[in-house]
Amino acid sequence: DAWDYRPAPFWFVNHKLEKKEIERQVELMAKAGCGGFFIHPRAGLKTPYLSDAWFEAVGWAINAAEKHGIKAWLYDEDPFPSGAVGGSVFFEHPEYAAREIRFFRFSPDAEGNLEVDLGKGIVLTAVAVRTDVSGKVIEQRDLRGRIGVVRPDFFQSNWNSSYYIQIFGKKEFKHYRAETFYPRLHLSGELSGDGWEIFVTTAEIAAGTEKYGAMPDNLNPDCVRYFIEKTHEQYRQRFGDKFGNVIPGFFTDEPAVGVCPPWTAGLEAQFIKDHG
Repeated sequence: DAWDYRPAPFWFVNHKLEKKEIERQVELMAKAGCGGFFIHPRAGLKTPYLSDAWFEAVGWAINAAEKHGIKAWLYDEDPFPSGAVGGSVFFEHPEYAAREIRFFRFSPDAEGNLEVDLGKGIVLTAVAVRTDVSGKVIEQRDLRGRIGVVRPDFFQSNWNSSYYIQIFGKKEFKHYRAETFYPRLHLSGELSGDGWEIFVTTAEIAAGTEKYGAMPDNLNPDCVRYFIEKTHEQYRQRFGDKFGNVIPGFFTDEPAVGVCPPWTAGLEAQFIKDHG
């Protein structure tokens, strides 16, 4: 078709979407020779994404495109990369946040003591390996039982002792109090003998890597299935009769595992299934 060889811009839609303005802009794109457009939610969108009002506005754009003989491509995210359902995937399923594998390798101090901060991940493995001078393994220990939670960040706060007795609100007994926040995993203990080396792996949420504060775990079939159900299937239910004609398809933007090296629940079981 002739429209295949005409430009189809990313149409950045934001603020409160209004029928007359949507129709006006579609008409302008058609008159300018565009073959279509990609309905692209962008920064500043005030019509709630994937709400009834959003789909109503998409419907206005599709109908206007059909009227003017151009194509209305859909876009499956707000804004990108695809997979986060505008960020709401983490509201309903925080377990779908992508995690990265972190590797720790260290040795006890001269007295054999271990005091190591392991961050805020899931402990996958923690093993101590002892070797002789030739490098041969002579002993191995599982150290997961030596890992727990500490809150290392101390700060000083004002406190009113009358909180604890019946004169609260009548008398004040202010004093300083030490407090700690922000839990972290910590490995503590000691190992006797020479030649020990410790290996720990954790899976930690890769926070703050994109616009949503996290990235979706696209290695998790349940996470991807949720994304498709909340986006593509919602459009299909409302506009499926336009698929393949006015609506040629979806634009999917930069889906990825988000981190390197990645980890997902079920990775070990799948690896064993595939590779023995």
